[in-house]
Amino acid sequence: MKPSQLCLLLLCLFVSPVAAQQKQKRKLRPGRLPRELRKALIPGLAVAYRSGKDPHRRATRVSRLAALLVRHNQPPTALVPAGPFTATFRGYIKLKLKGKYRFHFVGRGKVDLSINAKEVVKGDLARLGRSNKHEASLIRGYNRITIRYQSPSEGDSQLRLYWTGPEFPREPIPPSQLFTDGRYADLVKSSAIYEGRSLFANRQCGECHTTPRESAKGMPELQRDAPNLTGIGTRLRPAWVANWISDPAKLRSRATMPHVLHGLSKTQNRQMAADISAYLSGLKSKLSVQQRTRELPAGDARKGEILFEDFGCITCHRFTSPTEADEEEMMRLSLHFTRVKFRTGGLQSFLRDPRAHYKFSRMPRFKLSDQEVADLAAHISKHSKGKLATLASGNAVRGKQAMEKMNCLQCHQNQKKIVAKNFSLFSKERNLDRGCLAKKPPPQCPDYRFDELSRQKVVAFLRTGYASLLRRVAGEFATRNMKQIRCTSCHNRDGQNALFPYVLSEEGSQGHPPEAIPALTWTGEKLHYDWMVKLFSGKLKSRTRQHLRARMPEFPARAKSLAYGLAQQHGFFPNEDKRPKFNKRLAGIGKALAAMNSGMSCNRCHPVGGVQPLAPFDARSTNFNQVSRRLRYEYYQRWMLHPQRVDPTTKMLKFAPDGKRTSLTKILQGNADRQFEALWHYLLDVGRSK
Repeated sequence: MKPSQLCLLLLCLFVSPVAAQQKQKRKLRPGRLPRELRKALIPGLAVAYRSGKDPHRRATRVSRLAALLVRHNQPPTALVPAGPFTATFRGYIKLKLKGKYRFHFVGRGKVDLSINAKEVVKGDLARLGRSNKHEASLIRGYNRITIRYQSPSEGDSQLRLYWTGPEFPREPIPPSQLFTDGRYADLVKSSAIYEGRSLFANRQCGECHTTPRESAKGMPELQRDAPNLTGIGTRLRPAWVANWISDPAKLRSRATMPHVLHGLSKTQNRQMAADISAYLSGLKSKLSVQQRTRELPAGDARKGEILFEDFGCITCHRFTSPTEADEEEMMRLSLHFTRVKFRTGGLQSFLRDPRAHYKFSRMPRFKLSDQEVADLAAHISKHSKGKLATLASGNAVRGKQAMEKMNCLQCHQNQKKIVAKNFSLFSKERNLDRGCLAKKPPPQCPDYRFDELSRQKVVAFLRTGYASLLRRVAGEFATRNMKQIRCTSCHNRDGQNALFPYVLSEEGSQGHPPEAIPALTWTGEKLHYDWMVKLFSGKLKSRTRQHLRARMPEFPARAKSLAYGLAQQHGFFPNEDKRPKFNKRLAGIGKALAAMNSGMSCNRCHPVGGVQPLAPFDARSTNFNQVSRRLRYEYYQRWMLHPQRVDPTTKMLKFAPDGKRTSLTKILQGNADRQFEALWHYLLDVGRSK
């Protein structure tokens, strides 16, 4: 080694530790966060609620938006009682570019907004006014935001934060740009209680353990049912029922049905499962499934495969064995044993109405035609290749006695419940490490297969008492149920892509690209409550987007609470909509604006009444006769000014590039706001004419 090389090596060895130490001490530039914090960030803002009457009653959860809505005499969150409260939002706004932004609030109560430790606005929302905007300079990267809200002394509480940027009009801050530290101690603690509360309700613990009568008006999941056993012998094969009772997890991954025979030997387990199956097989319906489905046409498995992909079934279901691993983010339900589950005609009957015997089923109804039912059933039966072990011969009398002893009818209704409820779990003296919550439940208790973390969450909830079960918070219900019914399997939301396109490209057989299914990011602000209820419950007279192969499913048991909850998440009353009164003169101008060739050529992509659009199917959108009944006027305004800002994937044109004027200068001097208002009156007229 040359002397010069040796000197250089010694210099590097001496300087490197010093440089590393200086680098650690060097402050991060504004907008940057430490690596540990960036890894801990989760979407949304942490909101700490505190009761105004009892400061010890507090809870912290995540909100997608800087918004809230709490009706008078309603709780702000399930873990805090009704009455005056404070809510503190904490987190970060992430920006790609620095700039000056204007902020303002809508609602009732007092608010204090700080960004990067600088106060931006403070005061009573009623006095601040709608037009009062407050400017702040934001930096590139992460900007710390804190909102302190105090509810009014009486009446409803409401808060919505809007901003306006250099390149976009007024809008709520998008959820995709909001983040919070998932390590907040209060957030971690409260999240465990919320999740334990959800597990308690969804595993139907209240069916066996005493809960207050008032809970019927509280948490909606407490009213959920389990599959009704009436006529089960007409629908399901005895062998499948026996294997299911023997061990549900072998037939369905992540089964919510507990393992009730876990304490028996293998021989005893098989015999008792066979006995119970023999009893259930004797519960027949007056009209057999075969008679109800006799008129169905023959099914075509290839056409059924196309429907299975087009309707999104492939996103929630797979044909591999339940014991085989599926990709973690998919969590698809196996159909491996479906063919051996149903008696002849049973699968077709289930596809017609999955909720006929289970109102709270996560499987929705798609309003399938008879031919679609037959084709889907043919495809599923062809690819469902699971085979079941043969169990012992069963005794129906012993099976009935076993069901009564195990309290099965507490959850599964037949004619009526036959067993009194068990003791309350909410006694302070109760040892919660026993029974169903024991690490290894005793034979007389069902085994829900709680992992240690889930068990601790249920215990954490039970320690808080039963009061939260009496409180109904629609926004929190919407969050829980959108996850349960897997809305984001087909719909993008908050910057997160749906699974449907990925699964279709990986496993689909048709080779066509996925359709543009509407995103759910702004649904609660976008749609009227009444419209959402009809949409979710399947009561709309016509499909909103008739050009889509995909079909919106129905969830009637959840419809009202889900629709209200989505509006509440955005800080809107269900049908809050400040829209102008219909003006016939403006409607005429709007018609001219919508005209083909001389106007915006709206009919190129949108059906107008019975007049179909000219664009290919993948560029078509909703019928103009439905728009004014669906959309809130506020959402319509910001959509028209900058549609790509609302939905980056949309094919809708931005008619006012500068946000002020359109190219149609001969109509209303090209003023975008006035033109879009006129177009709205035309939409009102089209909607009224139907």
